[in-house]
Amino acid sequence: MAVRNEHPECNVQLKETKAQAEFRLKQEAEQSREQLVRRMVVFKPVYSMSEVAAVLGYAAGSGVPKRLISEGKLGGFTEGSKTFVSGWQLIDYLETHGAAT
Repeated sequence: MAVRNEHPECNVQLKETKAQAEFRLKQEAEQSREQLVRRMVVFKPVYSMSEVAAVLGYAAGSGVPKRLISEGKLGGFTEGSKTFVSGWQLIDYLETHGAAT
C-alpha cells in the first residue's frame, strides 16, 4: 500500500504509472458511488432533511440540504410543513455535484 501511495523512486517492480493510478482512483470512486447509491435506493426512497445532511456528510442541523434545494442544486418536495428529498433526487445530486459542496 505504501508503495502505491508514496511512489518511491527506487521501487520499479511495484511502481504504478500515472495512468494506472488515475484508472485505479476512478474505479475506487465509482465503486464508492455505487455503494452509496445502493444503500440509498434499496433502503430509503424518501429522506428527511437530517437524513440528507447525514448522507452528504454534514451535521443534522446544518441547513445544508435546504440551502441546496433553494439554490436549485438538489430537488425536494414538501408534505405539509416538512421538506423531503427522494432517493432519486439525491442520486441525481450526487452524480452531478458529488458528495460534498
